[in-house]
Amino acid sequence: MRVPLIAILLAFLFACVPEGTDWQVSEVKAPAGEGGEPNLFVAETGQLYLSWVAYLDDTTDALLFAVWEDGAWSAPREIASGTDWFVNWADFPSIAAYPGGGNVLAAHWLAKSAGGTYDYDVHISQSADGGQSWSPSFIPHRDGLAAEHGFVSMQPLSADRMLAVWLDGRNTKTEEASTAGHEHGHGGPMSLRSAVFDPQGELGEESELDDRVCDCCQTDLALTQAGPIAVYRDRSESEVRDIYCVRQIDGRWTSPSPVYDDGW
Repeated sequence: MRVPLIAILLAFLFACVPEGTDWQVSEVKAPAGEGGEPNLFVAETGQLYLSWVAYLDDTTDALLFAVWEDGAWSAPREIASGTDWFVNWADFPSIAAYPGGGNVLAAHWLAKSAGGTYDYDVHISQSADGGQSWSPSFIPHRDGLAAEHGFVSMQPLSADRMLAVWLDGRNTKTEEASTAGHEHGHGGPMSLRSAVFDPQGELGEESELDDRVCDCCQTDLALTQAGPIAVYRDRSESEVRDIYCVRQIDGRWTSPSPVYDDGW
């Protein structure tokens, strides 16, 4: 008899629970609307943040967030809004908090840069007062090309340093396609890049972490005792797309390596 994996996991979990433990599950209504692309971030203090997209009208989108406080979500606050955003179910905005109490926040969204379907930039805005007000946005990539930039992950490194990684399509466009604002050109592959910025929006050096990755797959970041680690989906010359990782150790990024050779 084949037993579903979820049943095995539940049986294992309940076997680890002390006898007499009472479980109480309460459903909490999320403030994000249907199709709002909700995203969660947990700060170093355990504070939970929820960000999502709201559709204000047929042409205007807004990025909102709420904080989990006293067993409920706070009233939504607006981070930014625009009529030129790139809104996609797979490539969604996010929020992150610097260490130090939750007053200094960073959030990102995507905005169109030209007429091509996938011509859009990453925009990052920051708040020094817990989200009451937000700075004008800046763009972490400095190629200046009308190309795809997205699938962003952000991870605080310290009270004054935030790391961002993203998929960067600057090499996918021919020069002609980039200047004319056309669809994807016949250039090179998508790359994975990173940059560090501070609460004032000052950008550090931009790094290329992998020069050939999957075009439309999520990235993620975590902070270990040895430094940050980025995970993403690679793309080999033979179209194998396994999950890879790169680490920053002593200020240097390692060469990409597979999490496991799945042959995916």
